[in-house]
Amino acid sequence: NVFGEALFNIITFKANKLEKNASGRYKYKSIGQLSLKGINKNTEIFFNYLGESITAKGEKIYTFDGEAEINRTDFGIGKADITSLGDKINIYFSVEANQ
Repeated sequence: NVFGEALFNIITFKANKLEKNASGRYKYKSIGQLSLKGINKNTEIFFNYLGESITAKGEKIYTFDGEAEINRTDFGIGKADITSLGDKINIYFSVEANQ
């Protein structure tokens, strides 16, 4: 399996900086450490804040969606010599979070 999800089933991102995005479909940009397959790399993630809702238990839930472009070989995804597969891949996400 390309992503190694049997051994590496968690992807994390720890933001170091948050700023408004100057252009494009996403309003915000976050710069930080992406951990994928046990490898950490500085990465920019672009995202939108979609709003908040209240659960049946009265908890606030905040919703975001966005994307990041990474070089797959930096994270050991697939073999580097696959000429029919580009090195750049986009990761799209949607997240609901509470405080």
